[in-house]
Amino acid sequence: MGDDCDDVDPNRHPGMTEVCDSDDEDCDTTTFGNRDQDGDGFVDSACCNDTDCGNDCDDMNISIHPIQNEI
Repeated sequence: MGDDCDDVDPNRHPGMTEVCDSDDEDCDTTTFGNRDQDGDGFVDSACCNDTDCGNDCDDMNISIHPIQNEI
C-alpha cells in the first residue's frame, strides 16, 4: 500500500505543494497551505486541511493577527 491519498487524481500525492483550498494536495492533513494576503506572517484562517487551519482571522489587514495587542 502506497502513501498516495488519491490514486485517481494526479494532482494529489505526497510531494505536491499544499494550497489554501478544500483539497489535500500533499496527502498530509497537518498542512493547510500558506496564503498570507496581508504579509503579516500568519496564515489565513480560511486555509484548512482536515481540522488544522491557519490562525489569522483577518488576512486582509496587517494590523490584525494572533499576537497583536488587543486595543
